Amino acid sequence: MMATTAAAANVLLDSIVGIYHDDVRRQLRQIQHTMVNIAGKYGLCYQQLHPIAELFVELESELRLHLVRQEQALFPWLRRSKALGEAGATPGTEMMQVIQRVRQTDSRIEALFCEIRELTGGYARPVDSCAAYRQIVFALSQLDEQTRKHFQVERELLGGLDASPGERQPQVD
Repeated sequence: MMATTAAAANVLLDSIVGIYHDDVRRQLRQIQHTMVNIAGKYGLCYQQLHPIAELFVELESELRLHLVRQEQALFPWLRRSKALGEAGATPGTEMMQVIQRVRQTDSRIEALFCEIRELTGGYARPVDSCAAYRQIVFALSQLDEQTRKHFQVERELLGGLDASPGERQPQVD
């Protein structure tokens, strides 16, 4: 885990929840609402819309699960270990399982975004499509980009914590 003070760790975790997590929840609601509207109106015109909508349902579920695991298990553990001054805190078996599940969810989210990128031609917004369809594609591209940045911060925050105890990365202060 990157070396930080308890106060700095709390600020970082608060910003992840207050900025990324809250924004993701808002984006998911907006995309879902718009997706339902255009699927009903234009579903036959945009053949790729149905597979995109199906992938989005799964993506939404995985993203929500990711947020909950971080907010209810991972972040409280990180806060406690920093508050206790455990710079090189080693998670117990239960926390290692949480970290492993977070990593698995991250991988699934990345795979879903990859499939959506493929179906949309790299988030290309066809000129002849309706504004709502272009909005969906743009919103998905923004969510994808934001999620990739979040995963990078998460990887830096967790550092070597996802390695098994014998494989732990050396901590650099």
